[in-house]
Amino acid sequence: MVNSPKVLTSKLVLFKRGITQEASITGIKLAHGNHDSYHSSREKYEKFNILASIYVDDLIPIDQRLDNEIEGRLTKATAAFYMLRSVIWYRKSVSVNAKLRIFRVCVLPVLLYGSEVWALTIAQENRINIFYMKYLRKILGLNLGDRVSNVRIMEVSG
Repeated sequence: MVNSPKVLTSKLVLFKRGITQEASITGIKLAHGNHDSYHSSREKYEKFNILASIYVDDLIPIDQRLDNEIEGRLTKATAAFYMLRSVIWYRKSVSVNAKLRIFRVCVLPVLLYGSEVWALTIAQENRINIFYMKYLRKILGLNLGDRVSNVRIMEVSG
């Protein structure tokens, strides 16, 4: 972890210098999102846009990266759930068991993609559990006012 702004600045300068040298020798491509810049030729590259979230252990604490990753995954899983809202979740003709299977196949993989390597804190694990229980309640047609325990919901949903 970086202790002072001077150390951070010097590390960023060294990082930029190394990347720029590598780009001028062999060519390099950096792509993190739609708006990030990249360079892939052997020409000298002067202007260099360092990505907003550099995955360098000394620059960004691991917990912050994981929090950002989890929030992104929760957002994407929520979007996946709501894309199926009118097609699956609000249809009374679709059985609850089918809805649960669709949830496990279409929404949970979006949420848990890459989770094999996550080292979660208790707060992060609770955030994922809250998401899971919230959407199980929606699928089962329950709300918090129904006063059904999470244990009971897990029993019913399998």
